[in-house]
Amino acid sequence: MTDGRDGRVVTFYSYKGGTGRTMALTNTAWILAANGKRVLVVDWDLEAPGLHRFFHPFLDPAVLGATTGVIDMITDYAWAATEQPTTVADSWHLPYTRIRTHAVSLNWEFPEGGTLDFVSAGRQSREYSALVSAFDWDNFYERLAGGLFLDAMREEMKRHYDYVLLDSRTGLSDTADICTVHLPDMLVVCFTLSDQSIDGAASVAREISERYGDRGIRILPVPMRIDEGDKERADAGRALARRKFEGHPEGFTASGLASYWASVEIPYRPFYAYEEILATFGDEPGVANSLLSAFERLTAFVSDGEVTTLPPIAETARRRTFGMFVRPRAPLLTDLWLAHVPEDRMWADWTESVLLRSGFLVRAVGVAPPPDREMGRVVVLLSAAYMRSTSGRAQWEALKGLDGTGAWREPVLIRVGDGPLSGSDPVDLTGLDEDTAAAALLRALDRPALPNHDAVPTPRFPGTVPAVQNAPVRNHFFTGRQVILDALRDQLVTASAPLVVQGPTGVGKSQVALEYAHRFLADYDLVWWVPAAEAEQVVASLAELADRLDVPSAPDAWSAARQALDALNRGRPYARWLLVYDGAEDPQQMTPYVPEGGHTLITTRNPHWGRLAATLDLDTFLREESVEHLRRRVRDLSLEGAQHVADAVGDLPSAVDQAAVWLDETAMSADAYLEQLQE
Repeated sequence: MTDGRDGRVVTFYSYKGGTGRTMALTNTAWILAANGKRVLVVDWDLEAPGLHRFFHPFLDPAVLGATTGVIDMITDYAWAATEQPTTVADSWHLPYTRIRTHAVSLNWEFPEGGTLDFVSAGRQSREYSALVSAFDWDNFYERLAGGLFLDAMREEMKRHYDYVLLDSRTGLSDTADICTVHLPDMLVVCFTLSDQSIDGAASVAREISERYGDRGIRILPVPMRIDEGDKERADAGRALARRKFEGHPEGFTASGLASYWASVEIPYRPFYAYEEILATFGDEPGVANSLLSAFERLTAFVSDGEVTTLPPIAETARRRTFGMFVRPRAPLLTDLWLAHVPEDRMWADWTESVLLRSGFLVRAVGVAPPPDREMGRVVVLLSAAYMRSTSGRAQWEALKGLDGTGAWREPVLIRVGDGPLSGSDPVDLTGLDEDTAAAALLRALDRPALPNHDAVPTPRFPGTVPAVQNAPVRNHFFTGRQVILDALRDQLVTASAPLVVQGPTGVGKSQVALEYAHRFLADYDLVWWVPAAEAEQVVASLAELADRLDVPSAPDAWSAARQALDALNRGRPYARWLLVYDGAEDPQQMTPYVPEGGHTLITTRNPHWGRLAATLDLDTFLREESVEHLRRRVRDLSLEGAQHVADAVGDLPSAVDQAAVWLDETAMSADAYLEQLQE
C-alpha cells in the first residue's frame, strides 16, 4: 500500500490575514502536481477554512460536503484514546492517521502520474464550529499523546506523497503551532510589507529557529502583495523585512541571499482580488512579471530547484478552464433535460460534458417523470438497457407523445446502444469515434462542433476499450443497486484510498463489483479482476497481470506480482486502472497487494476493514428490485406472484436469482413454487 516515498511537508503560514498565503499554496501545489509529483494539500485553518475555493472547478460539492477532514481525524483519535485500555498494542493509533481516506482527488489529469489531493478542515455541518471551538488541545497533547498521533500522521503523509502543503491558521494558536513546529520540514512565512505583518512573521520565525532548531525546519520568508505604486515605500519595506529575517533562509552566500530576496516576492495584481482564481490558468505562461512566474520561482525554492516551471497546456484549454473560475454574468443558456438509465451513466457523463462545453445548461435527471413545459428541450439516450427498464419504457411512451409545439420542442433521440427502437429516428452514436460522435450530437442541436485537441479534462468517451482487461462476463440480468453503484463511482473518482464493499453471503457483492467494472469499463486503460479468497490466488493473478504488462521477467510468481504492483504504482504503462479483489477476507493479509494511483475495489464478508479503507455496506434487495429481477427473467410472472416469491426468499439476491432461474426453466407457477418451498 506504499511505495516508500519520503515526501516533504511544507507549511504556508502568515501572522496576519490578507497576505495571499492560500493563493500561494494552491498555485505551488498545482505547479508541483503538473510536474508529475504526488501532492496533498491540507486545510489546517480550522477556524476559517477556505482553501477549497481555489479548487472548486475540480471538486464535486456534494462529495466535498460529505467528506471528513482534519478535525474529524483528530476527534476520532481523541475519542479512541480516551477509551483505549493501557494494555493495547503501541501501534493501535496508526489506523486513525490514514489521511488518504479523508482525501478528495481533484478532477484533472496531470501529466507523468502527478496527482493533487485535498483534505478539508472537516465536514461542514452545524456542529463544525462547536467541535472546533470546544476541542481541548491541552488535553490532546498532555493526556491523549497527541504528539504521538501527529508524528504518525506526518509519517503517513510523507510516505504517500512527494509534497504535503499545509495551510496554517494565522497568528499565534495551538493549531498554528502544530503547523509551524510539529509537522513541517519547511515553513513558508508569508507577510506583507506593513510593520505589523513583518514584525509578527519575523518574531514567529525567530522563535522557531531559537527554540526548535533541533527540528531542522527550513524557513523561507516570502514578501507578498508587493505593490510598486509607491516604489520608495516598497523598497523601505523590503529593507526592513531583510533586517528582521536576518539569517533566513539559511544556506545562502551573501550574493545568493540577495538573489533570493530579489526573486521570491509575490506581486499584487488587482485582477485576482475578486474571485479565487489559480494563476496557473489566469496568467499566460512566460510573462516575466506575472503572478504565475512569481509562483514558479517560489515553487523552485520549495522544491530545491527540482520544479521550476509549469508545463504548458493548450491556450484554448487554459482560457476555457479560467472561465470556470469567473463568476458568470447571468448568461442566457439553452436548457436541456438529459434522460438516461443508470446503466448508461458513462454516456450521460460524456454527453453532459460535450453539451456544457458547447454552452448548454444541462440537467441530467435519469428517468424521472417528464418535467414541466418550461423546462426546455429533452435529450434521450436510447439503448437496450433503457428499453428494458420499466421507468425507461414509461418515459419513452410519454416522450413519444410530444408534438414539438409550445415551450417543449420535439425530443432529441440519441442512440448509444443496441435495442428495439421502432417508430423513432435517433442520431446513432454507436461505432463512432469521439470527435465524430460529438459533432453528430451537437449537429442534432444545431450547434457547431467543438474544437479538436481541447485539453480541458472531460469524462472518457464510452466507446473506449481498455488495453488490458480480464473482467468476467457481464451479468445481463443484473438489477437495481443504483444507490451503491453511484456511491462506488463517486468515491472511487474522488478519493485516493481503496474502497471496500462488505456484506454477508448472498447479497451480491461480486455482482455489484462486476457491474461497476463493466458499466465504467471505458474509463480505464486496465481492468484486472483478482480472485482474492487466498493469498496464493492473488499472487498468481498478479503474476499473470505482469505478463500482460510486459514487465521484465521474474524468477517466481511473487516477484512477478511485485513487479505488476510496482508498474501500477508508477502508472506505467497505464495510469487509469481498476483492480478488483473479489472475496478478500483478511485486511492485514491484503495490505501489501494494494497499489496507489488508480482505483482499487475490494469485496468481502469481513466487516472489519474500516480502519484500512473506506467501506460501503451491501444489504438485501429492496422489494421493488426483487420484483423487477423476477419479472425480467420470468416473462409471464404476475406482479402479485413476484411479490409473494420475493417475500418467501427474504429478498436475498442470490435466493431471488435462484428462484427466477427455477421458475423460468421449469415453467412452474409461483403458487406451486411457494408450496414447494414450504415443504
